[in-house]
Amino acid sequence: MFSEEEIKDYFQSGFYENYYGWRFTEDESRREADQILELLNAKEGHILDWCGGWGRHSLYFAKKGFQVTILDYIRKYLDLAKKRFNENGLLVSTIESDCRDTPSKVQADFGTCLLNSIGLLKKSEQLKAFISLNNALKPGAKIIIDCMNLLAIKQFIKTTERSGKDGSIYRSYKRFDFRENVEYMVFEIIKPNGEIQRKEFTQMHFTPYDLSELVEKAGFQIDDIFGNFEGDPISFDSTKIILIAQK
Repeated sequence: MFSEEEIKDYFQSGFYENYYGWRFTEDESRREADQILELLNAKEGHILDWCGGWGRHSLYFAKKGFQVTILDYIRKYLDLAKKRFNENGLLVSTIESDCRDTPSKVQADFGTCLLNSIGLLKKSEQLKAFISLNNALKPGAKIIIDCMNLLAIKQFIKTTERSGKDGSIYRSYKRFDFRENVEYMVFEIIKPNGEIQRKEFTQMHFTPYDLSELVEKAGFQIDDIFGNFEGDPISFDSTKIILIAQK
């Protein structure tokens, strides 16, 4: 596993946005936000976007009238979130904090942990983080977590390459350690002038059972597990785990 300093550098460096930013269209974010609210059966209230970055989904929660708090430990993401909300005439509260130290005073009605934001910590530390999340929610609050499905590992553990609009090549190399359930990744951006930007990354993956067990240990009760935001049943072909639980 990466050290916590290496993980923070990966996100602070701007490489993550440069490599993956093309995937996040506004239409897709809006559609997923609607699907998330439907899966949570959320009509109104306060949503804690936990490890929420720049509020890719929670901007649309706010547009639906929800009170939004975003927690992240990357200041530039929170600054970007504030800018995006302000440009849309919307209010947002931000908390710059490690997810293991989520302030219990938040007391939100819902918690969202999206875009594969778990598996960056050792299991014991991930459990500590989930307990911290539990303490920041009201009794009866519901959460939704999405992450990669270990049972479908063959579908995404492969070398990939694509071309960008500016002529850059985006390439990834991946291998998997089955002793630790950890994916080791190398990402490269090869610019038209030959310059190469390169970063390494590691992340633990979970089976539905593993994730459920961890969330239950943190004090939640599992409501349901799906294979995508559309609410389809999970299977060996589902690259995603979408877990719904209640405090």
